[in-house]
Amino acid sequence: MKRQLTLLICIAAALIFALSSCKDDVPSALGSTGKTNEIIIVASNRIGMNHPVVDTLKEYFMQYDTQLPQLESLYDVIVVTDKEFNSQSTIHRHHNLLIVNYDPSLEKSGVTSRKNVWAQPQRVIQFNLNSDADFQKLFDTHKSSILQLFDENELIRAQDITEFGKSIGLADEVYKQFDIIMNIPAGFSVAKKSSDFIWFKQTRHNEKQDMIASIMIWKRPYTTELQFSTDSIINSRNDVAKKYVEGSVPHSYMKTATSYIYPQTEVISNYVTDFAIETRGLWEMQGDFMGGAFISYTFAHPYTGQLIAIEAFLYNPNNPKRPLLRQLESIIRNIKFPDKPATT
Repeated sequence: MKRQLTLLICIAAALIFALSSCKDDVPSALGSTGKTNEIIIVASNRIGMNHPVVDTLKEYFMQYDTQLPQLESLYDVIVVTDKEFNSQSTIHRHHNLLIVNYDPSLEKSGVTSRKNVWAQPQRVIQFNLNSDADFQKLFDTHKSSILQLFDENELIRAQDITEFGKSIGLADEVYKQFDIIMNIPAGFSVAKKSSDFIWFKQTRHNEKQDMIASIMIWKRPYTTELQFSTDSIINSRNDVAKKYVEGSVPHSYMKTATSYIYPQTEVISNYVTDFAIETRGLWEMQGDFMGGAFISYTFAHPYTGQLIAIEAFLYNPNNPKRPLLRQLESIIRNIKFPDKPATT
């Protein structure tokens, strides 16, 4: 099974490399614009804004995120014509651009990827089509890699924002306790802490219901690869949540929701280690009416022999969750190891 997972990772990486290596790293001093989780599609005037090619792109990028407690699209999509794009320089600075160029005189159809063309950080995907027939095959081949490139750009953009507003004191807490370097934004505070656990929390007061964003880190001795199994990760999460995360009602506590949507796990190779488990799912309060979405990463620390789990979870009832969860994801994805261990 491990060989199969490694093969799948290599195939995915090869597709992304093929896209991202074309005319890449064009420098730009301007900061990119646009909302979190937003893509602008630039449609050639030859096909217009209501062409089946545009409809296919919108359907794919606006599909619902299945790991949220309410219906939210992966991305918001705005469509403009290339005439509008060429006449409005502000559109050029959007952080996610998908350009559809239709020209029958082209020798052959293809797709390219560039970054930081007109702003930074920015990802620009361009389909160059000499016929409608070529699009579907190109799109089916590259769509998952294109989505990943846009996702990565969203994380880079959010991490840039966090870098300017990080708390040195909270970063020191993480470093001393877990031997990792991680930026925690100012506005978070320590909610609970023990020798192998820490919980950072931020509360934003809204008119109807407060939003609560949380980041938890815990460690356990790493003894077997079975600790990376889905059941083991969920059991560990439930143990920690029951012990530390209480609801507003006495004797209530957080647990992983499994009745409707079971958590999804994925092996990722582009984390701080080359092997980590990403887990996405829903949480709920046992004995209380609270719930939301979470994302976590589980990996083995190379210095300490500890299994580390880092999680972000969100409580934001009756409001969109995906943009905030993306920002939290950018925090827990931006992890580094120190040159030397902080603890022995």
